[in-house]
Amino acid sequence: MRSNLNQYFEDQTIPDYSEKDKDPFWDPPEPLLVGTSYLSLKNLGYMLNNELEAKILSSEGAQGVRGYLKLEYWPTARDGVNEPSDDMLVDEPLELVGKEVFFRVEIQSATSLPSDLCKNVFVTYQFKHEPGVVYQTEQVEGQNPNPSFNYKKVHHIDLVTDYIVDYIDSGSVSFKANRS
Repeated sequence: MRSNLNQYFEDQTIPDYSEKDKDPFWDPPEPLLVGTSYLSLKNLGYMLNNELEAKILSSEGAQGVRGYLKLEYWPTARDGVNEPSDDMLVDEPLELVGKEVFFRVEIQSATSLPSDLCKNVFVTYQFKHEPGVVYQTEQVEGQNPNPSFNYKKVHHIDLVTDYIVDYIDSGSVSFKANRS
């Protein structure tokens, strides 16, 4: 009986999982959340810029502040560079209903990140009016407590609705600092 078992195992080929694309159990590592920063959208309702050095708040609560993220947005013309036209200057956010809005989000840098959380850092963010769409900076390779992202992205709202005005008036964008 023992020889039959030995023969059975000798006849079996062992799969080669030395490469991750051949390994059915390999999953890419999930990024680790360093913390989250928030930037109010209220100024956008008045077609004004908003600049902030936002605290990166720990997701664990007790850890407090894990650094700072320099964030801003600027209302722009269609080209993403020039100022919006005069008809976009409004006294009340509701005046934007039915209009098309362009604005540029900039993520300049992070500062004072903890040494154990500052390797291969990148930032993601998304808007409530674009469910499932996540924007991301390039990853800053290596260990760096003060990474520079120099990220700029022009966003476009095709048609401002009452829902979007409410979101802009009382909402914010969360920026998640991550490391891989």
